[in-house]
Amino acid sequence: MSGRGIWKLLAIFVVVLLVGFSVLWMREAKDMGTLRSLLRNGAVNNNWLNVKLAREKHQLRKASTIKPTPRKTFYNLADDIDYSREAVPRLSKPGAISDKIELDYFRYLQNLQFDCRHRIRAGTGETGDGGWEVCLDPPYNMKPGKCLVYSFGISTNWSFDDYMDKTRNCTVHCFDPSIGKKDFKRSPNIYFHNLGISGSNETNDKKWQLYTLGSIKRLLGHENVTLDYLKMDVEWSEWPSLQAMYREGVLSQVKQFALEFHGIPKKQADVDIINKLYELGFRIFYTKRNFYNRANSGLTQRTVYMCMEVHLVNINFLKQDVKSGHRQ
Repeated sequence: MSGRGIWKLLAIFVVVLLVGFSVLWMREAKDMGTLRSLLRNGAVNNNWLNVKLAREKHQLRKASTIKPTPRKTFYNLADDIDYSREAVPRLSKPGAISDKIELDYFRYLQNLQFDCRHRIRAGTGETGDGGWEVCLDPPYNMKPGKCLVYSFGISTNWSFDDYMDKTRNCTVHCFDPSIGKKDFKRSPNIYFHNLGISGSNETNDKKWQLYTLGSIKRLLGHENVTLDYLKMDVEWSEWPSLQAMYREGVLSQVKQFALEFHGIPKKQADVDIINKLYELGFRIFYTKRNFYNRANSGLTQRTVYMCMEVHLVNINFLKQDVKSGHRQ
C-alpha cells in the first residue's frame, strides 16, 4: 500500500472517532439538558426520567437476588436455630437426625455465653497446643498463693502449668499416665501424678491407673476444696469423665473449666453430656478450634474440626459473689 493510501485510511479512522465522540457528547448533553429542565421547572411526570429510574430499580432488584454458592461445611448457619443468649440451650431435640445433631454440636460450642472482659492466654500461643485461656474477671481472678489448679493431660508441653505457677503463683497438680513418669515435683508449686482421669476407678489395658475426679480429690485431700481452674485434654476420655463428674456432683466446686472435646456426637445421649454443663451453671467464654485436625465427618461428609477446646466459667460463683456484695 502506498503512503497516500495509508494516510487516507488514517483520516477515515480519525473521522469515525470524531463522529462517535460527537454522538456520545450530544446524547449526554441532551440528558443533562433534560435533567436541568426537570430541576428548573419541577416536572416529575417525565418519560425520560421514569425510564431511567425503572432501569436503575431493575438493576438493584437483580443484584439483590444473587446468592452465594453454599459450601458444605459446619459453619453454614441454619436459619431455623436461635443461638441468642435468650435461646433455650438445647442442642437438638430427641430423635434428631445425625446431620442436625452434628451441626448443632459445632455451632453450640462456638456460641459465647459469657462476656469475659479480662482474658489471658496461659502457656503456648493461640495457634499452638498447650496453652489455655483464663478468665480473670472477678470472682474468677485467682489470688496469688491461694489458687488451686488441676491439669489433666501434659504430654511434653508444660507451658500452661509453668505459667500458672510462675505468673499466677498457683498450686498446680498435673496428671498424665501416658508419658511414663513417676510422681515427682517439677517446682515448689507443681506436683506431677502418674494418674489419669476416666469414668471409673480402674487400671486399663496399658496399666494406667485411672480415677474419677471425685476420687482424685479425695486422694489428694481436696474433697471439700474449690478448684480455681480445671483443665482436661485427655484424648476422648472427657466423655466418660464428665458423666462421672455429674454422678459425683464435683463440678459445683470448679470455678473455671477448660477441656478439649474430641470427635463428633452420634446420638442424643452424647449431646446431653454437653447440655448438662449448661444446666450446672457453666457458660462458654472462649472456644478454639484445632486447625491441624480437620476431617470429613463419617456421618455427613461435612468438613469438621475433630478437636474443640472449650473454656467455661461457673456462674454460680458469680451469683454468690454478687449476693455477698464482693463485686469489684
